[in-house]
Amino acid sequence: DEISKLLNVEYSIDSQYVSNFRIISDHLRASVFLISEGIMPSNEGRGYILRRLIRRAERFAKIMGSKDAVLYKLVPKVFEIFKNTYPEIKLAEKDIISVLKFEEEGFLQTLETGEKFLGDILDKYPKKLPGAEAFRLYETYGFPLELTKEIAFKKDIEVDEKGFEQARLKAQDIAKAGWKSSGEKDASIFQKAEDGLKVTEFIPGETEFSSPVAAFINIKGDKIEKLK
Repeated sequence: DEISKLLNVEYSIDSQYVSNFRIISDHLRASVFLISEGIMPSNEGRGYILRRLIRRAERFAKIMGSKDAVLYKLVPKVFEIFKNTYPEIKLAEKDIISVLKFEEEGFLQTLETGEKFLGDILDKYPKKLPGAEAFRLYETYGFPLELTKEIAFKKDIEVDEKGFEQARLKAQDIAKAGWKSSGEKDASIFQKAEDGLKVTEFIPGETEFSSPVAAFINIKGDKIEKLK
């Protein structure tokens, strides 16, 4: 009902958008729970799964006529449904709404720029989209491969996924070489260490708290028992 009201599209079992409603509601619910666990949208691991969920839901909302970020407006309804079963998600309400809104708005901008560019490329390659071109779209505009495939599929155009992966690995090797010579540290080691720790509990109204050392990690992100 809330999705129907926001998008001004009537829900019906016979509607052409019935699967859109289900995808939006399922992906939003999963996104809310992931963010409540402290997971942020990113291009790696669980963060990448979260980003794909948000972007796919936003994409289907756009197909139904939405021009602005809409998922974050549905968060209070998710809280209402699960408030008795999972009351802890309410504690992260502000974070969940702000993360969703930020990710949605960024993706809508990506869609606007990337779809036009993709349209031009598909006109140039009416039978098969080279993987290098699909990767350039991803690298330049953040346009996800899944969305490229979805749009290309509607035009009966194949996407060279193997070529995309080859281009991705090549770019990754170049980036790694540049990173090693830069002297910067890889922040992913902290995510690796965090995966094994308990979720931080936020207590409303508390202004004082203690911060014990949760773990020591080495340069690879592995836990160590003590400092030498």
